[in-house]
Amino acid sequence: MRKALVSAASKVWLRLDRQPRLVVLTFHRVGDGHPITRDHIRHHLTFLARHYEMISPTRLLAGNLPARAAMVTIDDSHRDLYEQIYPEARSLKVPITICVPTDYFFRRRWLWFDRLYWMLERTSSGAEARVNGQVLHAGHAPSVAGMKAYLKRLLPAEREAALDSLAGQLHCTPPPAPADGYEAVTGDEMREMLASGLTEICAHTVSHTIATVLPEPELRRELAHSKKELEEFAGREVRSFCYPNGEAGDFDDRTTRAVKETGFSMALTSVAGTNPSAGFDPYRILRIHAHRDPSSFEKEVSGLGDFQRRLAAARH
Repeated sequence: MRKALVSAASKVWLRLDRQPRLVVLTFHRVGDGHPITRDHIRHHLTFLARHYEMISPTRLLAGNLPARAAMVTIDDSHRDLYEQIYPEARSLKVPITICVPTDYFFRRRWLWFDRLYWMLERTSSGAEARVNGQVLHAGHAPSVAGMKAYLKRLLPAEREAALDSLAGQLHCTPPPAPADGYEAVTGDEMREMLASGLTEICAHTVSHTIATVLPEPELRRELAHSKKELEEFAGREVRSFCYPNGEAGDFDDRTTRAVKETGFSMALTSVAGTNPSAGFDPYRILRIHAHRDPSSFEKEVSGLGDFQRRLAAARH
């Protein structure tokens, strides 16, 4: 009953609140074994297309946005985007934008968090490992979250050394390249999606390291190299960037300045919310995450979630 009421309230809010708005939806892992299923994908894309005009980064940067615009992004370029999201987008003629970490896509190197997940899936519950005082108990969600939070603040070389240590302690070493459902979309599949005219690519750094963690020279190299590689692959300019992790604290004035000076014209965060169509910061674009509860998704997309967050902030 509550979900039905939330869904109905969201639709009413869409009719009554006429504020011009840009909504950016983001997907991560989808399909078998993940909370977001093919049915969720279809619902989310259909709902967006019904209430908003679907656009691409190119259209966004060209200006003259429609009053109600929406964009769909997929982070990290796992192969399930080709198998699950792209067919639905193609059927509905919804443009999509793929945020690509280039070490993962071009060189088939593990995304560091996937390497951790692969080990945890194959380690007996209760197994213990320690890295610089940080303790991991396999199967214990708080300790896993703590280890992930620790690893994400490390530089790439430090992070790889920590993951090597975990693999040794857990007696569980991943294969050299991503496998077992952790593979990236292939080059041919990416070319097919680009050729459809519905797909654009977005830079997501080289190593998927949080921008604020990287010292200035390394940050500049990751930004420039990822942009150059993707442009050479796609045969077109790449003007959009997506901050790895993208929450508050994962980007700041220094990183935004570097993004601008590298030649990007927009940047996506993972901070929840919708964007007013006029006056939003193109280098701090808010996004809505895919939800397993359709009514929660509709609430966020309608702008009702923004209203509730403003009320909560006012109370505090």
